[in-house]
Amino acid sequence: MTDNEFAERVERAWRGQYRNLDEAQLAHRLAENAAGRPEGLRRQADVVACIATIRFGDAFVDAADRLRAQRAGLEAAGERRWAAIARYGEALAHSRSNRVDAALSAAQEALTQVLGLEPVPVFESLVFSNGCGSWHKQLGHWDEALYDLLRARETCKSTDETGLAASIESNIGTVYYCSGNTEDGLESFERAWELARAAGATHLLALIAANIGQCLWRLGRSEEALARCLPLLSDPGDLPYRGNQIWAVASLSAAALGRAEASTWSARALALAGQAPYVEDLALAQTAQGHALMAEGRFDDAWRAFTDATTTVGLDGERVFRLLALEGCARCARSLGDKARLAEALDVLLPLRDQLAGTAARTRVAGLRIRGQLAELEAERDRARRAQAQAEQALAALRAAQDKLEGLNDDLSRANARLSELHASRTRMLAAACHDLRQPAHALGMLAEVAAAKMPAEGQGAIEAIRRSSTSLSDLLDALFDLSRLESDRYEPSVGPLSLGELFEDMRSQFMVAAIGKGLRLGIDEVQGTVLSDAHLLRRMVMNLLSNAIKYTASGAVQLRADRDGGDWVISVTDTGPGIRVEDQESVFSDYVRLDRAGSAEGLGIGLAIVRRSAMLLGHHLALRSSPGQGSCFMLRLSAADGPVPDDDASAEPAGAGQVIGLVDDDDEIRHAMHELLSLRGYAAHAAPSLEALQRQLAAAGIAQPQLVLSDFHLGTGDSLDALAVLLGRGGSWRGVPAVLITGDMSADVQARCEALGITLAYKPLPARKLTQLIARLLLTAPGTAVASPR
Repeated sequence: MTDNEFAERVERAWRGQYRNLDEAQLAHRLAENAAGRPEGLRRQADVVACIATIRFGDAFVDAADRLRAQRAGLEAAGERRWAAIARYGEALAHSRSNRVDAALSAAQEALTQVLGLEPVPVFESLVFSNGCGSWHKQLGHWDEALYDLLRARETCKSTDETGLAASIESNIGTVYYCSGNTEDGLESFERAWELARAAGATHLLALIAANIGQCLWRLGRSEEALARCLPLLSDPGDLPYRGNQIWAVASLSAAALGRAEASTWSARALALAGQAPYVEDLALAQTAQGHALMAEGRFDDAWRAFTDATTTVGLDGERVFRLLALEGCARCARSLGDKARLAEALDVLLPLRDQLAGTAARTRVAGLRIRGQLAELEAERDRARRAQAQAEQALAALRAAQDKLEGLNDDLSRANARLSELHASRTRMLAAACHDLRQPAHALGMLAEVAAAKMPAEGQGAIEAIRRSSTSLSDLLDALFDLSRLESDRYEPSVGPLSLGELFEDMRSQFMVAAIGKGLRLGIDEVQGTVLSDAHLLRRMVMNLLSNAIKYTASGAVQLRADRDGGDWVISVTDTGPGIRVEDQESVFSDYVRLDRAGSAEGLGIGLAIVRRSAMLLGHHLALRSSPGQGSCFMLRLSAADGPVPDDDASAEPAGAGQVIGLVDDDDEIRHAMHELLSLRGYAAHAAPSLEALQRQLAAAGIAQPQLVLSDFHLGTGDSLDALAVLLGRGGSWRGVPAVLITGDMSADVQARCEALGITLAYKPLPARKLTQLIARLLLTAPGTAVASPR
C-alpha cells in the first residue's frame, strides 16, 4: 500500500466512524500497521484509533493521553486540521469521564480552529458542531444547543454525510425530549431513524430506537414503543452502541402492558447499564426495574428502585430522568396508600414538572426562532446563489462580448495599423514635398531680394509682388513643417518670457496691408505685457488665428486684443465673419478641414490644427466662442511672466563690414543669389559648389580661413557635415569658425549631428532678413558656438 493509499484509508476510517463500527475497527488496524510510514501519517492514524477507542472502547483514559501528545506534534508540524481533530478527541474523552464543561470547551476550541482554515473542512465543522450541541444540552444550555445542532443540520443537507446527519438529528431529538418537548423529540428521532437506516449506521439504530420508545411510552403509546424495541432485542453481547436502553424501554412498555417479560428485560438493562459510562443509562434501567416490580405488586421494592434512580441521576443530572423516577415514586406511594411518601415525592416532583414545562415552552419557542433565523439565512444563501448564478451568466455573456470585442479590436488594430501606415506615408510624402519645394522657394526668396536691390523704381511693384508670393510660400512650407513636427512629437519647445507688444507690432506690420486690401478694419491693441511661451509657436498660433479671421471675414472688422486676468494674459482674435455652427466647432481644429465649402479661401486647412496642437504642447488653454452669423472669437490663456524679455533686436537688419563669409551650395542659382545678397549687405562673400573648391578659392585669395561658413547639406552625392567636421574640428584648418547648415532636410538625424558638431541649423526657405540677422549674431558669438536656429 502506497503512502497516498494509506492516507486515504486513514481518512476513510476517521469519517467512517460516523457510519458503522467496522470503520472504527479499521482505524485500529491502520494504527497497528503504521510502522515505516512518514511521521505525519503515523500521527494521523493514531489519532483516529484513539478517537475510536474513546467512542466505542473502555481504555479511553490512555487514549486521551496519547491524543494530547499527538496534537502537540501535529501543531508543531503545521497540520492544523488534524490537530483540531485530536483536540476534539480530547473533548470526547472528557465527556466519557463526565467532565462535560471540559468537553464543551475543547470542542469549541476545535471548532474555532477548523472554521479558521481555508477552505473550511465541512465534515469536521459538522462533527464538532454536533458535539458542541450535545454538550450544551447536557449542561442545560438549550438555546445554544439548538442553535449549534439546527445550524449543523442545515449545513449537512448539502452533503452526503447521511450517518452524521442521523447523529445530529438524534441529538436534536434528545434536546427536545430532555427539555420536556416529547412530541418534538419524537419527530426528530423518527427522522434520525430513517437517516441511520439509509446510512447503514447500525451503531446508532439501538440508541435511536430506545429514544423513540421512550417518547412513545411517555405519550402513553406503550404498544408502539414495544414494537419498536422488540426487533432489536438479542443477546446482550450482540447489541450495538448503548443497547442497554433498548432493554430498559422494552421493560417499561411491557410493564405498562402487564407483560411478564418486564422483570427479565429490566434485569438485562441493569446488567448492561452497570457497564455503561452514562449515569442516565443506569437511572433509566432502575426506573424500568421499579415499574416491573410495581407490575408484580412489590411496591416496597419498587419504591427502593425509584429512589435509587433519583439518587443515581442526582440534582445535576438530566431532569427528565429524575422526573421519570419521581413519577414512579408518586405512583408507588399512591398504590401503597402512603401519604407521607406521596407528599415527599410530590414536594420534589411538582416543582420539577413545572420547571420542565417552562423549559419545554422556552425550548419550543427557541427552536421556532432559530429555525426562522436559519430559514432566513438559507433564503439569503439562495438569493446569493441565484445572484452568483446570474453573475456567472453575466460573466459568460461578458466573456462572449469580450471575445467579440477582441475580434473587433483585432480588426480595429489592423485598421489602425493601416491608418498609421497611411499616416506615415502621408507624413513622408509631406516631408519629401516640403524638402523638394524648399529649394526653389529658397532660391526665389534670395533672387527677389537681389532683384529688389538692382531693379529701377518702376519695376519695384512687380518685385514686391514676387517677394509677397515668396513669403506666402515660405509661410505655407513652415506651417507644413510645424504640423509634421507637432504630429510626430519632435518639437522641443523653448519657453521663456516674450513681449506681447513686440508680437502685436509684428502682427500689425504683417497683416495690416492684407486687411486694408479687403476693406476690413484691423484693430490691434497697444499692449505692454510679458507672457511665458515658445516664441515661434506663439507667433505661429496668433498668426494663424489672424490669417483665418481676415481670410473668412468678408466685411466688418478683425480685432486682436490682450487682457490681463489675474496671473494670466488672455489673447483673443475676434471677427465679424460668418461664424461657426456648434456641431462644427470641434472639427475645425482637425487637419485639412476647411469650412469654406466653395473653396474661395486660400490655404490647406491646417492652421487651426497647428493652433490646437501648439496650445496643448505648451499648456495654453484654447477656447472658441462662435454663432452662425455672429462672428467668432478664439481665446488663448497664457501665464504672465515677471522677468524681463531678452534683448533680441529682430527688427534690425545689420550691415556687414567686409567680414569674410564662405558660401557653399551646388545649386548655381541659389549660390549666385546668396553671393549677390551678401555682397550687397557689405560682406566679403566667397561662393563655391563644394568645400574643397571654397578652400582653393580662399587660398588663391590669400585667406587662411573665413570668419563664417554657410553651407548647403546635400552636395552632389554626399553631405557636407562630414567634411565640416574635419575642417572645424580639433586639428582642422578652420577650427573655431562658426558655421551654418542651410537645408530643407528636417530629419532628426541631421538635427542631432549639427548639435553634436556645434553647427547652427537653418531651414529653407530662409528669408533674407533672417539670414542677415543670423549672420550678425554668429559673428558676435564665441567661436564654435551654435546659436538658436531660425525657424
